[in-house]
This record gives sequence, structure tokens and C-alpha cells, in this order.
Amino acid sequence: METLGTGNSADFTTEYEIRTIVTQLEQLKANKINILAKSIGTFVLGSVVKQSPKLSDNINKIILCGVPLNDLEVGEWNVYKSFHEFDKSRITCFQNSEDPHANFAQVSQFFKDNDIEIPLIKKLADNHDYCYSSDFKAFLSA
Repeated sequence: METLGTGNSADFTTEYEIRTIVTQLEQLKANKINILAKSIGTFVLGSVVKQSPKLSDNINKIILCGVPLNDLEVGEWNVYKSFHEFDKSRITCFQNSEDPHANFAQVSQFFKDNDIEIPLIKKLADNHDYCYSSDFKAFLSA
């Protein structure tokens, strides 16, 4: 398994991560890859897809976890619309019912209000932890 981006939280900037991931995806263009993005990583991935839509051809499936609407400016929320090109069978989103960065109801309403047709799975939890590996494996193998 390969990790995209720098993974370095000490000097994290969204712009640098986007450039790094675009470069990495271009290098992997012969391969179909699966991507699991959590928290601000969902925003970074949406920005990558928006900036370089052709790269989505290299992506097999996407799992989004913990969309952090409360940590983003309202104008930044539009980046999630970039996932509209993906077939519903190739993308899913897990959101905890009481995630402090955005609860399930907030994300569900945002998706509905903006015609974002990403299947949204509610998990009963009051945290920002997404330890659902069996659910992730099931989605990726379907």
C-alpha cells in the first residue's frame, strides 16, 4: 500500500499537499488505485480532483471519512462537488453521528442541498475516529 501526500503534519499546507498528490498520481497513471481520505484529507482529495479532473481516471474507488465542514470556510465546501463525476458504486463516505468536526446530519444536509450524490454511511460515534477497516474492505472488494 502506498501513501499519497507527505503525511507530515508539522508543516502541512493544503496547497503543497495538493501539488504533491497530483505529481504522485501522474506518476501512478498506469495503475488504478483506491484512496481512503480522512478529515482534511477529504478536502485535499476534492481539491486534487477539481484541479486535475483527468486524474480521476486513475482512481478505482474512493472512501471519504469524517468530512470536516466545521473546520472549513463555507466557500471551501464547494470542493466536494468535484466528486460528482464518480459513479456511485466507486465512492462512499463514512460520517460519525456526532463527529465534532461535522456531525452526520450536517454532512447529509450539505450533500442534499448541493446535489452531491455520494452514498453516506452513518456510524454511531461521538468522535473523529474512523476505525472501520472491515467496512472499508467490504466496499473495496464489492
